[in-house]
Amino acid sequence: MLGTEVAALFVHPFEQRMGIGGALLDSQNAQTLEAFEANPTARAFYAKHGFHQTGTRRHEETGLMLCCLTRAPISH
Repeated sequence: MLGTEVAALFVHPFEQRMGIGGALLDSQNAQTLEAFEANPTARAFYAKHGFHQTGTRRHEETGLMLCCLTRAPISH
């Protein structure tokens, strides 16, 4: 995390679909992140957790498009 921005989120494949990723997002009050446009699985995961697309930009290192995603702060 960089403040409320998700810098990276990885969950081991054997541990996916157990609520770990969502719990991490919520526990850290994640509000912004970027996901590769070509990764529909990640984009669907983030949409399920309240993120919506606010823009796009080109990833400098790869030239691939990124989706800029945001959500409202979580009230605990």
